Amino acid sequence: VPLYLEKLFELCSDKGLRFEKRRMESLNDLDGFDLRFVATGAWTNQIKGLYLPLYNIKGQIAVVKSKEPLPKIKKHYLLNVGNQIILGETFEKTFEDELPDPKTVQDKLIDKCGFKIDEVLEIKASLKSYHKSLWPLHLQLNHNTYFLGAMGSSGLLYHALFAKEIVSEVVSKVVSKIDTKQT
Repeated sequence: VPLYLEKLFELCSDKGLRFEKRRMESLNDLDGFDLRFVATGAWTNQIKGLYLPLYNIKGQIAVVKSKEPLPKIKKHYLLNVGNQIILGETFEKTFEDELPDPKTVQDKLIDKCGFKIDEVLEIKASLKSYHKSLWPLHLQLNHNTYFLGAMGSSGLLYHALFAKEIVSEVVSKVVSKIDTKQT
């Protein structure tokens, strides 16, 4: 994922996109930009002026080692990376904070994985933003501001499709405003 994102940003920059990654307090922080594309993830509803019907779910994974052959898992996923196994993911609607919680990972992943784990190497946690429809949102918020988010765990699957739809919409609006009459 990091290499993919690095190449994506590089490609966009080569085409003239100005990308800024920073903490926003308000939509007004983006004043001065001709077009504004907001992809704020789990922090969306903390931004003044950006109130969308979204909720957060906490997801955790465990990076583990096991000498046993891996079974087929129905509820969670396994990814065998070299001598490490990524076991995940929890979908927690209620949680105290965004930090890794070893007890929850033990109860929801490790105890139910179906094989003996020799060592837990790492536990990672993140918050994901969802809409009640469980579909990603791409919205025009005002004349020059667009929102792309609520992708939950499917961001890598959907981001390109929805970004293409937003860009097509923006381009068609800009093109329709161009005066094509010869004077």
